[in-house]
Amino acid sequence: MGIKHELDESGFVVVPSVLDPDELTRLRETLRTHFLSRGTAFNLGWTQPNAAIECPDISWVFSHPNVVAAYRGAYESTDLLFTGHCDIHQDSFSAWHKDTGTENCYFDEDCFVEECRVVKMAIYLQDHHDGEGLTVVPGSHRSRQWGSSENDAISISTNAGDAVLFDVRLDHRGRRPSKFEHIVHIAAMSATKVIGRVAPSSRRPGQPAMLTRFAEHFARTTRQSLYFTIAPDDRFGEQFARNNMSRQRSQYTDPTSTAYPAGLVEGMGEAGISVFQPDLPTI
Repeated sequence: MGIKHELDESGFVVVPSVLDPDELTRLRETLRTHFLSRGTAFNLGWTQPNAAIECPDISWVFSHPNVVAAYRGAYESTDLLFTGHCDIHQDSFSAWHKDTGTENCYFDEDCFVEECRVVKMAIYLQDHHDGEGLTVVPGSHRSRQWGSSENDAISISTNAGDAVLFDVRLDHRGRRPSKFEHIVHIAAMSATKVIGRVAPSSRRPGQPAMLTRFAEHFARTTRQSLYFTIAPDDRFGEQFARNNMSRQRSQYTDPTSTAYPAGLVEGMGEAGISVFQPDLPTI
């Protein structure tokens, strides 16, 4: 059963050993170093939206031969578009959601149609055999509703360096917070609301970094991941790229920064993949 068939049926597929041990070590260090001084505190971990621009040292991943081969298998097409979307994460957790943008939809038209096929890749930099990796509801990419029952969910088991390709319409979540993290997270959200009322700011969203640093001291292990999207070069791929990049621009450290790092466009071109170019925002 091929990658495309599994995606059509279940909404996800595991692609083993996309990165080798040396590449994993390189990527782990890149994320570790980045989050020492940058990124946004989020869900007691760290996240960096717009990472294709804000973290240039990950650029080699997008045109990696194994990544390109997986995406060509997913779409059974050579006409592909790097959407610009990329998030990196460290030690955060997440609740159930779809990656269609929910209320601020990333599509300009109904995306629950056969012609719409936009697939994300998640690369995990550590083993996940503990139920704390990606949890999904198979087949939920066909449903407009979200917030699926836990009874229908499965936790995907992956080794470090494996990738999970999944339809952006699929119901999914990351790991759940521990009881301790839940308490600290409530405190973080409360502090964020108070700070927002006392000192309104136009800075990017997030939570007090102090509480995230505090929670790090109790973490059992460092968990890192990289998410990005290569789509078919069609109207749905263009819509996702344009609307998703608009969301990411609102979360930029520097809202005028839209230039991809040196070598990214060239590397994708050598792999035969077009690159979405976001418009420079008006400031």
